[in-house]
Amino acid sequence: MVLRAIISTCLILSVIVCTDRSIVPAKNGEYEPDQLLVKFKPLISQEEVDKINNKFGSKVIRYIAKQNLYLIEISEDTSVEDMINKYQQLPEVEYAEPNYLIKLP
Repeated sequence: MVLRAIISTCLILSVIVCTDRSIVPAKNGEYEPDQLLVKFKPLISQEEVDKINNKFGSKVIRYIAKQNLYLIEISEDTSVEDMINKYQQLPEVEYAEPNYLIKLP
């Protein structure tokens, strides 16, 4: 019984130690120059998402289902700031932001 309590305590402490990492932004809010994170509103279909991205010459790199978030690659001839403005003007978009770089200490 005592051994079980010791093992449980060790497991809990190891989880706490392993997951207690801080994420800090890279210097000066750096971000990927050709990527955005875009969250579309919940009832927007994949077909609508594809249509919007095609309209802007963008493509989905990755879909993060738990957050309903898309990592989007934009064309080289467009700035991240311009594309954020374009996406945010759409009623289908909840928000758009740069893909900020982070570092783990």
